[in-house]
Amino acid sequence: MAERNFLMKIHEAYNLAIEKVRELQEEGFPITSQNKLRTANIKHSAEYEINGELPKELWNYITFSRLSDDQLKRLLEVRNYLAGFCIWFDHGTFLADERPSPDWQLDWSFCILDSKYKLSATELYHGLSDQILSKIE
Repeated sequence: MAERNFLMKIHEAYNLAIEKVRELQEEGFPITSQNKLRTANIKHSAEYEINGELPKELWNYITFSRLSDDQLKRLLEVRNYLAGFCIWFDHGTFLADERPSPDWQLDWSFCILDSKYKLSATELYHGLSDQILSKIE
């Protein structure tokens, strides 16, 4: 498990997000991704830190298809876990065959919020989680 370090660099945050996606895949989540799930090359990490943005070659759109209620709860737990590290990225949900199919957009929106926003980000994700969970319970 990653150490909660709020001075995380963008490549470290990205690698943590990819690690969590792989864990979900190993748990049997139906996942499709626009590109191969690859981690940031540590050797080039200084290049990633120039402007604090995720380089385009790492951008990925990941879809979790037709999740069960338990899978949706687990996905929200992982999203909240990442929020605890101030990791932020766009995400959304659409319905496929009446089942939620969330997506994570690891792209230009991927960033690390300043640690002073940690509580706000975590509260936001918990609020979104509560809204979605209330609809499936």
